[in-house]
Amino acid sequence: MGLAILTIIFFIIIGGSRLETQTQEKKAKAVETEEQYTTTMRIVIMDYDGDIYRNEVDIYNQAGDYYYTYDRESFTDNQVITLESGEVNGIASAGIILGDEAGQQSNPYPNKIELWNTAEGIVVVNELDIEDYLKRVVPSEMPQEYGDEALKAQAVCARTYAYKHSNKFAYPEVQGQMDDTVSFQVYNQSNGTSVTNSAVEATSGKIIVNKSDDRPIDALYFSTSCGITQDGKIMGDDMDNQVLSGVFVGLKDEGVNDSDIYSGIDINEYIRGRDSKAYETDAKYYRWNTSIDKSGARNVIVSQLIELSEEPDNVACTPDFLDTLVSNNKSVGALQKISISERAVTGAATKMTFTFDAGEIVVLGQLNIRTVLGAASRNINLNDGSEISASILPSAIISMDDAGGNIMIYGGGYGHGCGMSQNGAKVLATQGMDYESILMYFYSNSKVWNY
Repeated sequence: MGLAILTIIFFIIIGGSRLETQTQEKKAKAVETEEQYTTTMRIVIMDYDGDIYRNEVDIYNQAGDYYYTYDRESFTDNQVITLESGEVNGIASAGIILGDEAGQQSNPYPNKIELWNTAEGIVVVNELDIEDYLKRVVPSEMPQEYGDEALKAQAVCARTYAYKHSNKFAYPEVQGQMDDTVSFQVYNQSNGTSVTNSAVEATSGKIIVNKSDDRPIDALYFSTSCGITQDGKIMGDDMDNQVLSGVFVGLKDEGVNDSDIYSGIDINEYIRGRDSKAYETDAKYYRWNTSIDKSGARNVIVSQLIELSEEPDNVACTPDFLDTLVSNNKSVGALQKISISERAVTGAATKMTFTFDAGEIVVLGQLNIRTVLGAASRNINLNDGSEISASILPSAIISMDDAGGNIMIYGGGYGHGCGMSQNGAKVLATQGMDYESILMYFYSNSKVWNY
């Protein structure tokens, strides 16, 4: 598909080779194109402050030599400036380095950089082949020390995820399929090594497809399980829970199904203890805990609830209570109670009720729950004895004790919990599993195929 508006290629480059809130909203609003799946990736590059819009962009060659600064005056109307790799400022350059408004320089971007002049600012898009993209995703998403087979599994997951998103524009105004953050896949934050590049090359063209229709699956993955992965429905009703079903990540007795294991667990007890059969008990996020001062965090929680209520699918309450909360939140009174009102079959909290003197409001969805509680919580104590501060809870697989003015939260795992656990893949690789077996361990009713 050609660019919809005028494209100007600046011939500063001569010859050579061609160079769980905002996440869900972007994916939900992605515009499906008339195109089929493609191996050409168009990635929107975030600025240092997590925004896609910039007032100016500094350009450097791969040696780090400054070339030029593009600002809003560099453009004519809705012009798109395209920079291609090869030779930048008289120096051979296999990539283009971007400088942001904080003075930080990026890792080199291969193939082609587009600068789009929009009403809100300049948007940077990197267009490149999917295999080159993966060589900058795999090292950004998984340490090379996890082992060859775990890295190959990661490469296939990342390729499947990218291919699945290739016919949608999450950023239609600049024809961007994804951005470079955890909202999709982390891209170009770490340099590839011979080890990570080999994992991509060894699995070239391989994706995971559904056995039923040979279509690419939603190859979700996350950092650490609590011992059980989560049902895909916690990420949306369009997720296939025959592929993204709950999996026990541990030693299973012969003849015992995953559903038999998690259906027989009291999640409140499970998450406060340690499962000797689970594979990830040494991971620092396997178990964690934190607390909330109910009175002291009341205003923070209210602020989070008001922000969430701007999207109707985020909360549920009476219109009168919501009007009061937004217009004069002091009138709703003190925060009396926080309680889990619904869980997924695999244990993650999916609805949470916040009860005030004047009424209650229910937060919907695991990511929203993690966001509200994370903003209000104290530091998080991890499995390895360390302590961190975080703006979002590591996961929604939690148990809570409301002891007067203090709420204790016990949790397990890190991430949404759906699909492949990266730390789980690491353990399976050390046990001798190859990458295809690792993938089949986490994704039911699926197979590895060439696209």
